[in-house]
Amino acid sequence: MGTTAPINKLTVYGTGALGDIRTGYSDASSWSLGRDNVTTGDFLIVDGTTAAAERLRIQHGTGNVGIGTNTPATRLTVVGSGNFRMDVGNYRIGNDAT
Repeated sequence: MGTTAPINKLTVYGTGALGDIRTGYSDASSWSLGRDNVTTGDFLIVDGTTAAAERLRIQHGTGNVGIGTNTPATRLTVVGSGNFRMDVGNYRIGNDAT
């Protein structure tokens, strides 16, 4: 889609600023995913149609993942409040809400 020379079984190219694939039943109730075609080339998942509703970003050059931020400084950067749990072997990091 969006190309006359696909390179895979499904190739999607677009010019939208917030991604190449959108799903939902209206602009206000949709999800977009794809590359940030305007500035960075990062992979984005966006809730709705505005960059302010960005939910996840994977940086193109570093592979850093950001949740709640569009500038992840480490392999995983999470910005926001809430409870989380991460078990690593016998070590528990963070707060368990259950």
